[in-house]
Parts: sequence; structure tokens; C-alpha cells
Amino acid sequence: MKLFDISQQIEALLDASVDRETGEIVETALAELEALEEARDTKALHVAAYLVGQRLEAEAIKSQAKRLSERAAIHARHADRLEAYLEGHVPVGAKLSDSRVQIAWRKSEKLEVDVDALELPLEFCRTTYAPMKPEIKAALKAGETVRGCRLVQRNNLVVR
Repeated sequence: MKLFDISQQIEALLDASVDRETGEIVETALAELEALEEARDTKALHVAAYLVGQRLEAEAIKSQAKRLSERAAIHARHADRLEAYLEGHVPVGAKLSDSRVQIAWRKSEKLEVDVDALELPLEFCRTTYAPMKPEIKAALKAGETVRGCRLVQRNNLVVR
């Protein structure tokens, strides 16, 4: 049975078993209610244990990915050094090849900007606006009013 189904059954049982005059739960429904609550709690603990396992698996994969990413970065830096070495020793315009690789030169253009962006005409600058959330939160906590912003209290489930 699914956790959702158990919760619905508890709700339906409570709706059907409460004495409308006194507000008390009918005695015969208490045992069934207790069994459903125990089933719900057991199911919730099983789901939480599975959740913890999924988080641990995700962390293990992230750790492995980080290790592989660091390894890839080492190889990329080595490849960059080898490319710079070739650039320094192969004459510009030379074309070399064998059955494995080809070496050739091609022309390209790159823009270099030597001034601060504020010194450029506005049509050549990009402007982005984003809320500074930590500063807004601090201002709200200090009692200031920021239009369109509010602090919201939340309850967060913790599974360990």
C-alpha cells in the first residue's frame, strides 16, 4: 500500500468514525486507526531510508565525477602545453600530416578590449539586473520595507 493511500484511509476513517455530537472517535475504529497509523509510520521510515540511500549514491557519484573531472583537467592542461609547444616549433603556414594526425594553420580574429566596460558606448554594453537576496533579507530582518519582498517562515523536512 502506498503512503498516499494510507493517509487517505486514515482521513476517511476519521471522517466516518467521529461521533458528530460528542466529537469522539468510535471505539471500534480506534484499533483500525492505530494499525493504519503504524503502517503509515513504517512506510514513511522505509521511504526515508531509501531517500538516504539515494542521497548517499548521489554523493558517491558526485565524488567520482569530481575525481574524473580533475583528471580530465590535468589532461586538458597537458594538451594545452603540447599545443603551445607545437605553435612555438612549427613554422606558421606549414602543413604536416601522416596517417594519424594533421597539423595546419588557419586564420582567425579575436576582439581584445583594453578598457573598462563603463568606458564603452552603452550600445556595446550588456546590463543585467538581479535581486541581491542576502542584502534584501538582511534589510527585512533589520525592519526595513522592500517593495515586493517578504520573509516567509517554512518548515523543512529533515531526513538523516
